[in-house]
Parts: sequence; C-alpha cells; structure tokens
Amino acid sequence: MIKTIFVNESIININFIWTYPISINDIMEFLITTWFGCFIVDSNKVLVKKELFCDSLEKITQNLIKISNQEVLDEEMNFKNHQHLFVNQKRLRKIGSYHLNHKFFNKIPDQISSFTPSKETLRGAAIFQAEKSINDKLNVPDFQIIQKIHAIDDLYHAINVFDERLESWNIFTIQEEHQLRFNELKKLMNQEIVRLQEEIKEQITDLAPNTCHLIGPMLTARLLVHAGSLKKMAMLPASSIQLLGAEKALFRFKKEGGKPPKHGVLFQHESLLKASKKQKGRIARILALKIILAIRADVYTKRDIGEMLKSDFQQKIRQISKFT
Repeated sequence: MIKTIFVNESIININFIWTYPISINDIMEFLITTWFGCFIVDSNKVLVKKELFCDSLEKITQNLIKISNQEVLDEEMNFKNHQHLFVNQKRLRKIGSYHLNHKFFNKIPDQISSFTPSKETLRGAAIFQAEKSINDKLNVPDFQIIQKIHAIDDLYHAINVFDERLESWNIFTIQEEHQLRFNELKKLMNQEIVRLQEEIKEQITDLAPNTCHLIGPMLTARLLVHAGSLKKMAMLPASSIQLLGAEKALFRFKKEGGKPPKHGVLFQHESLLKASKKQKGRIARILALKIILAIRADVYTKRDIGEMLKSDFQQKIRQISKFT
C-alpha cells in the first residue's frame, strides 16, 4: 500500500506496508534481535528499550536454538504492546508488522553495537549450541533405530565374510582350536543381532504402532532407514514409499531405460513374497497407500487405525487373487 501525504504543497509517497492506520506524527519503531539481546529502536535511531540476554552461555544458547526453530523469545514478547512496530523476521509477525527489506535493518545502530559481549562469549555460545544440537539429534529415537539397523547389516556382512574366509581356510588343515574360537565369535555376533532386533521392535512399535501392525516392526524400521525419519516418511507420497530402497534401480531406469522398478524394500512383505510376478506391482501400490495412511496417523493424528488398514489391505489382496 502506498500512503500519500502533503508536505509544503509537495507530494511524498511512503512505500511501506501498513497493517494499521498511522499518521505523520507517529514515530515508527523497529525490533532488532541479536545473539546477545533484543532492542527497540525508533525511526530517529534512538534506542527506546532493550532486553539483554544474561551472561549465561546456557541462556544465550537456548535463545539461539529458539530462533533457529522459528520460535518467539520471551524477551521479544515483552515488546508486543508497542504500536507501529516493524520486524524483519517471519517468526515475529504476531508482534509487529513484517517488512523484510526495510532499509533500517541493513545496518545495526551504534547504540546496539556498544552492548556486544566479547568474542569469547560468542565463541562459547556457538560451541555450546553446536554440542546441544548434536546431542539432541543423536538422542532422537528415529536416529537410534536407524543406527541399530545399520549395525545389524554390518554384523550380517561380517558373518558372511567370516564364513567365506573359513571355507577358504578349510581347504587347508585348520586347527580345531581355531575352529572353536571362530564358531564362538560367530555365535556372539548372532546373539547381538537378536538383541538389536528385539530392541528395534520395541522402539519402533512405540513410535509407529499403526505402521508396525500393518507391515511388521522390522519392515517399518527398514523403511525408516531409507526415509531418514518418521516425519520425512510421513511427508512422502505413496509412490515414493513404494520405491524406498530401489533408488539405484530407479536412477538406472531413468538413465539407461528398460523396465522401472515396481517396489523397493516392500518386497520383504509376505504379500509380495507370495504374489505372482504379474501381481507384485499392483499389490505394492496398494500396500504403499495403506502405509502412508498408517505413518501419517502415527506422526500426526495418533489415531489407532492399524487394524482397519490391515483388514482392508487383506480384503483387497483376496480380490486381486480372485480375479487374476
């Protein structure tokens, strides 16, 4: 909106976006948030009010994390009653009038710069934030399940390589003592695989009960590995769910042609293992549609629809088997 005013019989156009009526006598105020505090500065570059973060690195880190998560700080909420307040961040639109490209925000006024703490404080806060973000990421249950699946795959690979080495070694004379040690090591690895599988089943069932009821906990965990997280998987279309795990085949098809893949890790589901080659593609599409409904219920609505989806899927499978 362009507001036109007359000053000494001259026309001046003020190119600002107003969300409320404003007169020429009103003084605009601007909210500036830095890593060390929040400041209100008027259009004459006079510091009106300030809220400095305490010297605690933990408090500064908490505010930096809130800002990165697009949350409004408690210190910023103290300014919500200011009239004619301009902000340049979307997360602050409930506090003031959002104006991203206003020239006032291009340079921090000198009054604010004078409150800047030492570089050591900034360095400490940045390191503290990085450590906290990494720890939070590592403690996410999704990530823990993914790492356990990778560990199981590594153990299976180690056992297979181990067996190949023993077969090659058996061509020659192998001491019984060595044979016993190797068998004991294989036994320990198999026990660890079983233990990890039990942990995964318990964790994934708590996180995604509907999906686990539909396709089983281990297959749900396999899909999670390829999607990256439950939230990412919930945002995927059903066609992407169907092809999770078949990325290489899909890229090869796009590059070289041939037949596109019909499914990825979903081939491990019992309905696909029992289906004929002609039925696999159709069954995989139906299963992917049910999975996306289940995972979205697990992530967003928390509704218990697993049994309903499984029953409906089994009914469709019987119909397919009847007419093909």
